[in-house]
Amino acid sequence: MFRAVPGLANTWEPHASINVFNASRAKHILQDTIYTSTVVGAAPKLPSSIRMLTTANNRITDVPVRWQPLPPGATDKPGEATVTGMTDKGPVTAVIDVVPRRGEHASTTS
Repeated sequence: MFRAVPGLANTWEPHASINVFNASRAKHILQDTIYTSTVVGAAPKLPSSIRMLTTANNRITDVPVRWQPLPPGATDKPGEATVTGMTDKGPVTAVIDVVPRRGEHASTTS
C-alpha cells in the first residue's frame, strides 16, 4: 500500500490504490438486486420498496422503487427474466425465476 519516495530516505507515500479505497467509502448501500419467482403465465410480485443501509448510523431504511414494465412474453415459458427499476438513490434490478406450474414439466427443447 506504500512505496518509498525516490531520493528521500525513510520516506513513504501511499500508492494510488489507497486513495481509491478511501474515496470508496459509501454513505449509502442500496440493495440493488432482488430475486423472486413466479409461475409460467403469471406476473411476478415485485416489492414497492427495497432496503438501503446508511453507513453513518448503521440504519436500514426502505426506499421506494419504480419498476419498468416486464418485457413482453417474459413469463410465457420457464426460465429467467429481469426487469429494472429506479430509486432516488440509483437503479435496481429484479431477477425473476419463471417456473412451470404445478404438474407441468419444463421443456428441454428449443
